Order: sequence, then C-alpha cells, then structure tokens
Amino acid sequence: MNRALQQAGLELFEKPFLAEVLAVTDGQFRILAQGQILKAQKAFSCLLEPQKGDLVALVAAYPSERSYILGILERSDPGDALAGAQLALPPQTEIRGQDLALNLSHLAVTSQRIQARATQANFSGQWLKLDFSLFQCLAKRALSVMGSFWGRFGRWRSTAEISHLQAERMTLKAEKTLVARAGSLDLKAEAAARIDGQTIELG
Repeated sequence: MNRALQQAGLELFEKPFLAEVLAVTDGQFRILAQGQILKAQKAFSCLLEPQKGDLVALVAAYPSERSYILGILERSDPGDALAGAQLALPPQTEIRGQDLALNLSHLAVTSQRIQARATQANFSGQWLKLDFSLFQCLAKRALSVMGSFWGRFGRWRSTAEISHLQAERMTLKAEKTLVARAGSLDLKAEAAARIDGQTIELG
C-alpha cells in the first residue's frame, strides 16, 4: 500500500477526496492531498487535462498503489478567461448520436487527413475561403448557382467530354492573348456579331 496514503490516513475504495495539482510532467501529476504529496495519473474517463493549481477529485486503487484523478472540480483561477480547457481523447474515439450541434464563435481544425461522408451535406455562410496547394473535385454532376463569380488563376485547365456554359451575359477578357482551338467551331448570334481588332486574319 502507498505509504504516503497510509500516513495521510486515507481509506481506499471508500470515496474520492479533494486534492490540488502541484505539477504536471509527461502525463503524470504531483498532487497535494491532506498535507501529503502524491503521484497520480488521469483516470481513463477523465477527458479534460488537469493543470497546475486545479482542484481535483482523487481516488486511490489497491493493490496497484496508484492514485487516479477522476475529474477537475475547479480551475485555479475560474475568472481567468484565458485559462481554457484541453480535451484529451484516446487515439481511437468515436462519437455516436442522432443530432450534434456546435455553436461556436470560432472553430479551428488541424489534421493530417479529414474524411467526411454524408448522404447530404449543406454549407452556408457569408464568406468562404479555400486555400489549397492542390484541390480536386470529383462528381457525377455539379451544379453551381451564383449571383456573380470572380476567379484568378495562374494556370487553369478543364477536361470534359461535354462542356456547356450558359448565362444571360458573358464576357471573356484576356490581358494579352486569348486562344480558342477546336476541331470545329460554330459561332452564332441572334442579333449582331462584331469582330474588332487592329489585324483580323480569316483562313
């Protein structure tokens, strides 16, 4: 049995007792309980990471002679807005439920790989920014409805068996050269067609 626990007069398995976190080192904790300094580790169900100065619930297990932190009862400075909390999950974690709602002012996700599967996915917002070194979109059908679209590309390439563009008004503008190449080219205008340039070559 842990001598420090014996000296503190703590009964095992009866109920948790209050303790204070003195130091945190590589997932191990030094705890002050009833005047005695003990070593402890987080219980598997304790997902929040204790910090120095936290008031925690502690329990001792026999015969392993280990002390476990069951949960954090109070932060060292509850009024500190920057104290925050860190959630530590096991390597393989699954969250199951029918509905999950996150209401946040800011959400940051950092991951080597993100995979999402859904029968239907809806994204809405006032502003969306995508910044990738490589972006690939694979779909059987793609539909985009926009009031206006502005794009700037260093290089852009599109390959498709059938490509169809339709708009009420469309403008193509190139600062230097605009090249159109096709096996056959058919240009039709319902009203007037105009070609204007310093040099025009046909044939």
